[in-house]
Amino acid sequence: MQLIEFRVLGQFEVLVEGRPLELKRRKQRALLALLLLHPGEVVSTDRLIDELWAGKPPKTAVGSLQNLISDVRKALGRDILQTRQPGYVLDVAPEQVDLRRFERLVAQASQGGDAERRADLLREALGLWRGPPLADLAFEAFASVEIARLEELRTAAHEQLIEAELELGRHSQVVPQLEALVAEHPLRERLRGQLMLALYRAGRQAEALEAYRQARETLVDELGIEPSTDLQRLEQSILRHDSDLDLPAAAREAEVAPAEERRKTATLLFADIVDFSRLGATLDPEVLRSVMRRYFDTVRTIVERHEGAIEKFIGDAAMAVFGVPRTHEDDALRALRAANHLREALAALNADLERDHGLELQVRIGINSGEVLAGDAAAGQPFATGAAVNVAMRLQQAALPNETLIGEATERLVRGAAEVEPVEPVDVGAPQAPYRAFRLLAVGEGTARAPSGASFVGREAPLASLAEAFRRACAERRARIVLVLGEAGIGKTRLASEFLQSLGDEATSLVGRCVSYGEGATYLPLAEIVRHVAPERPQATIERLLEGDEHAAVVAERIAELTGQTEGTAPTGELFWAVRQLFEGLARRSPLVVVFEDLHWAEPTLLDLVEYLAAWPVETPLLLVCLARPELRDERPGLSAKADVLRLEPLEEAAIALLVGELGGAEVGAATQQRIASLAEGNPLFVEQLLAFLEEAGPEALESVPPSVEALLASRLDRLEPDERALLERGAVVGREFARGAAVHLTPPDELTGLDRRLRTLARRSLIHAVRADHEHDDSFRFHHVLVRDVAYGGITKERRADLHERHGAWLDTRDEPDELVGYHAEQAHRYRRELQPSDPELERLASWAGERLAAAGIRAWKRADTPATVNLLGRATALLSADDARRTELLCELGVAQRASGDFERGEATLVVAVEVASSAHDQRLRLRAQIELAHLHLFSDPEGASAELLELATQAVPIFEELRDERALGRTWRHVGYVRSIEGRIADWQEAVERALIHYHRSRWSASGCLQDLASALFYGPTPLAEALDRCEELLDEATDRAGQANVLAFMGGLEAIDGRFDVARRHVTEAATTYEEIGEVYARANSSGRVLGRIEMLSGDAAKAGRVLEDCCRTLERVHDSAGLSTVAAELADALYVQGRYDEAKTWLDLAQKRAASDDVSAQHSWRRTRAKLLARAGDFRNAESLAEEAVRIAARTDALSDHGAVLLDLAEVFRLAERPAEAADRVEEALLLFERKGNRVSAEVARAMLSELTVA
Repeated sequence: MQLIEFRVLGQFEVLVEGRPLELKRRKQRALLALLLLHPGEVVSTDRLIDELWAGKPPKTAVGSLQNLISDVRKALGRDILQTRQPGYVLDVAPEQVDLRRFERLVAQASQGGDAERRADLLREALGLWRGPPLADLAFEAFASVEIARLEELRTAAHEQLIEAELELGRHSQVVPQLEALVAEHPLRERLRGQLMLALYRAGRQAEALEAYRQARETLVDELGIEPSTDLQRLEQSILRHDSDLDLPAAAREAEVAPAEERRKTATLLFADIVDFSRLGATLDPEVLRSVMRRYFDTVRTIVERHEGAIEKFIGDAAMAVFGVPRTHEDDALRALRAANHLREALAALNADLERDHGLELQVRIGINSGEVLAGDAAAGQPFATGAAVNVAMRLQQAALPNETLIGEATERLVRGAAEVEPVEPVDVGAPQAPYRAFRLLAVGEGTARAPSGASFVGREAPLASLAEAFRRACAERRARIVLVLGEAGIGKTRLASEFLQSLGDEATSLVGRCVSYGEGATYLPLAEIVRHVAPERPQATIERLLEGDEHAAVVAERIAELTGQTEGTAPTGELFWAVRQLFEGLARRSPLVVVFEDLHWAEPTLLDLVEYLAAWPVETPLLLVCLARPELRDERPGLSAKADVLRLEPLEEAAIALLVGELGGAEVGAATQQRIASLAEGNPLFVEQLLAFLEEAGPEALESVPPSVEALLASRLDRLEPDERALLERGAVVGREFARGAAVHLTPPDELTGLDRRLRTLARRSLIHAVRADHEHDDSFRFHHVLVRDVAYGGITKERRADLHERHGAWLDTRDEPDELVGYHAEQAHRYRRELQPSDPELERLASWAGERLAAAGIRAWKRADTPATVNLLGRATALLSADDARRTELLCELGVAQRASGDFERGEATLVVAVEVASSAHDQRLRLRAQIELAHLHLFSDPEGASAELLELATQAVPIFEELRDERALGRTWRHVGYVRSIEGRIADWQEAVERALIHYHRSRWSASGCLQDLASALFYGPTPLAEALDRCEELLDEATDRAGQANVLAFMGGLEAIDGRFDVARRHVTEAATTYEEIGEVYARANSSGRVLGRIEMLSGDAAKAGRVLEDCCRTLERVHDSAGLSTVAAELADALYVQGRYDEAKTWLDLAQKRAASDDVSAQHSWRRTRAKLLARAGDFRNAESLAEEAVRIAARTDALSDHGAVLLDLAEVFRLAERPAEAADRVEEALLLFERKGNRVSAEVARAMLSELTVA
């Protein structure tokens, strides 16, 4: 069998065994070319005659055609040219035709791979061209269109080759070729953009900008359109020297696997020139070729502008696909807009034709959407095949000149965004029935009936329960809490809304909404409430609202801190107290109802606040209504234990039927209503969405309706117009509620004009609704249900999520919104970019931005002692910041301490170990020492042996370095830790000195000093500082306190100082005030460890051992609950002493056993405390030898300290042992020693006790 090759990419040639075959007659060559241009396709006899004789065949045309067929068969063989009704087909393999080889090579290059490989394939493809296609047949009527089509293919290949060359850095070399191609094809935007980029990279910025100017001028003049958005963006990037335009640092992936065949939903567009044969007969072939080249360039430019793909040009017809290979959510709308733009662009071309030739181009366009089989073009398969393709072609054939017909499937997809009218059904061929078709009138706003509002049905009992709770709160003038639990969509928000409306003017109503996306944003719901209470100048307004309250100024200041209006370091407990004070103050004016929505998404600290409010006996009419999903009850059993729980069950059948009937109206039949009621399963949201789905998709859709609300919403959102869906998705990125300004910022400029219309459309469709704006925020919109937001967000590609999160975060940044929100959006942008492209060079910038903002929010949370939020925010920040970022190491130190404070010792230790390792690797001595000191301090509690010495050694090394670098935070922490070690050693003066130093640094670093004040006041009480001096210093400390916690810390120990001077009423008043403050701000531990311990001592000093015992036992229970072994060991010994005084020796022994077991070996106070009382018990039992030995040991331990009162008390206990052993002289000696210590301290009460004992001993 002979090897035959056909060449059309140049002068038409046939090679047989490599030798040219001479075909003398032009009509023979024309016949072969016609058949080659339709490979594997039967070309009818009529068409062959019409094309070969340009529509004017002679009477002998049939005979002449048969003679031509016979001649060709003689030359090539009968098997190649076969007769098939109603004409002929050329049976040749694709590799026998240079055009087919060219198309294959271009398709392979289009599949990707590295730039060099693609360039090689394209050079090989273009190397097949030997000149203008069908050069010797240029004057044949059929050839003009085909030549233009083939040249279009070659130009597209040149574009791909230049793209690869640009990637390879050959920008200077391609400029001449690009300039020639632009001159030949002035309407092709891709070539224009490539020329601009090549000139820019070659250092010719001015010429690049001039190339844009020329492009714009040509497009406006020729097509009446502005350059595409991509071309405009390229110009802007050139103007600002955008680094994104620089040559990529790395090549693309080396190989990309061939695309698999897939079923996809796509939209097909067919466009065909009307009566082209008349045009071909009228125009000179060269003019016709020029016209067709311009037409093809115009079609490609417009299709690609709308991100469609040209499947092929068939003669004068073009087939474009939208949705293959890449799917867009608005492919159908893109096709319609492309059709409109094509008709508009032809107006300019027609103006030239009319002027020069008295002609105009008219096109018929058909558009249809449906499922297609998307193939692998590199394997020679078409882009898209299927019934939808055939229907689109039939619609095009049925269209009138300059008319666009769209199919039923496309009409559904663009409903509301396009204006259409029905036309006669189109015959699309057996076996399908005539197909519904619509004439496209305009691409604009559609109309949609807004769903009617739903009545409030089936919730009479829950509504009555809320009303009763409100009545009782008012009657009893106290706070009540109702926890409303129910599944998503069950009607919790609607119930609360109806309840608030029913109250009218009877109460003040406030609503705060928790969000699912604000991890670490603890107080956002309260910020919303405050904006309603005080829309202008919040701090001043709140102070005015609380006029007459002695704490008004402090409350206003704390609320401003809580909402981010001002910076502050007040602890969480004090913020809780301020919120309660605010609510109480508002409730005194009018009964107050506060609703917290979606409490299942609340941060732990906010849930703590709600529990605090529920537990506190507020004496004003206050009702808290908390809406949550059922899982909250298991996660927070304490909350449900304090609340009246109201569980919303699915609506009864009768209520659902009523709802369906009312919303559906008479047009929804009984059977359909029953079907909806059955599917809804008692969920009101499901009813509303099913009815909306019914309206959009018809009754038959209910047969396959999704089984869940989420799936149903996804189906509804799929039916939105693309620009509406895109707008909804932008809002979903913002959150459950989004401001119009945020939507504007996220919307591309060319879509802004229709934004408000689209918002109204989304509201009419019950997907969002408007919410009231305040003075600081513009109009806002809220998703009808959080599930709408979740489904909309879930449909966004990760690439778009990354972009939208980044842009929204930047917008929030410009508005000084909370760092935790800015950080969240930057974090999400980083997350999705990293998932898509781990090597993305932008990741480092995003991580730094997100980490910085989350860190700032975390530090603020830490300063106000919001430990859960601190751990959350700093954990995320340190995960984002790079390992070599010094900020990360510093944050790891704070995170480790916060984790330890939250009770997670293991994670805290692990975090601090990492901080030490990172700082050591970076040779950062400051941060290494900071982390080591925090780690050593943690070991004081978890593994104390040797930790004290280690910490002191580290502090000795670190302090000079911290001082040199002025690290006030590290200095403050270090001196406090040193002070703690000194307190354990019993060196109270050294403890006091260390804390005095720490206090200076805490003030300088602007961290809350309340802990330092507690340490310092404690040292003044226990240590050697004389009473008068200690009281004066405490007065100074009270003035320094910036929050109520700090004041309470000082007052507790001032009470102890007043007590040793005998002023018990003043002492109790101070301690009671401190205890009340601790209780109000939720500081349970401080109430036990500070005011409780001091009160126990006060009662012992006053002689009421029984009361002291009760107080100290409460303290022990608390310390045991929080796992404070060190505190428990000492207080348990003090409790045992109180029981001993009461004669309850067995109980005293039990507590002493606990104290001895828990006492650390180096805890001086704990060690002498249990010994002194056990010695007395032994003496009481007659075991004087062991009693004396143990008491003497206690004295020796106490003597190592400068805790004067404690040392004196131990001496008195030893005297008691001697007295019981009837050794009065030795007892008196010990009492005299104790008396000297008491007098040095100014402990008048203990001194009097000592004198009394001395008198008794002297008499004895």
